[in-house]
Amino acid sequence: MTKKSLSIEDTYKQLKKIVSDFEGQDASLEKSIPQFKKGLKLASDLKKRLTKLRNQVEEIKDQFES
Repeated sequence: MTKKSLSIEDTYKQLKKIVSDFEGQDASLEKSIPQFKKGLKLASDLKKRLTKLRNQVEEIKDQFES
């Protein structure tokens, strides 16, 4: 069974929460590693998805400028 993808907005909210948690806590490094890995995965996913959207917008823009 495939897990449903989060929207870009929800992915960003999760990443923002992880960053906020890191900024506000004194958790041990061992306990923080899974959250750190999740944050990196979310950031990578966001970058890929936003790049794809930007490329789509550029293609549409190019079509109307021709």
